[in-house]
Amino acid sequence: MKNKNTVQRILSITGNVVFYIILAALLIFSIANMRIKKANDIPNALGYGFLSVVSDSMEGSKENSFDKGDLIIVRMLNDKSIKDLKEGDIVTFYDWNILRINTHRIVDIGSNYVITQGDKAANSAAYVKGENNEGKQYETVLHDDLIAVHRSTWSNAGTTLDRLQTPVGFAIAIILPVFVLLVIQGINLARAVLSISKNKMEEKHQQDKEKVLQELEAEKEKLRKELLEELKKEQQNKQS
Repeated sequence: MKNKNTVQRILSITGNVVFYIILAALLIFSIANMRIKKANDIPNALGYGFLSVVSDSMEGSKENSFDKGDLIIVRMLNDKSIKDLKEGDIVTFYDWNILRINTHRIVDIGSNYVITQGDKAANSAAYVKGENNEGKQYETVLHDDLIAVHRSTWSNAGTTLDRLQTPVGFAIAIILPVFVLLVIQGINLARAVLSISKNKMEEKHQQDKEKVLQELEAEKEKLRKELLEELKKEQQNKQS
């Protein structure tokens, strides 16, 4: 019985932890997506954002190259952090050539711009300073168009994120587990309320029982005193 209660307690604690983790993730995910208000916004919260990699332009042999289908974590840029960028950093920016967000590596830095190139293009034709780099697939990006800088990569998670952002994926992966956990939490709460009510009823019953016993004892004591008084009177009458 003791082992069964221990297992139930562990399962309850585990369920609570999973429940609040999912709620926290859902909250962060919702807040991050609420930040998307225009074409050059990305989902972000607490200074960090996430992006699904939809092209193979950053495939390469470098340590922080990444592939199509990966998920990248980026730190949002501001005027101060833009000045700290250096060659080799991977930046996310709004690409006016394709009219959408793009992520490539910095190969050169100017006064108010950076020049970027995908790792895949660099494998065949690397950018060279001071030379004619036509046809080498690089982009000149103004500081105003820079959005974020790459911090880490989660392999193959980008496809999962894309599915989560669909109504069906969101319902299956987020809403359904939260609903199930809410039902479980509701059942546990109902059990706890019933248990508390049962304990209170048992406690009240015990108190009523003790009160009745005390009243019986008091009545017995009263009867005993009355009998003693009667006996005392009878003895006095006999003596007289």
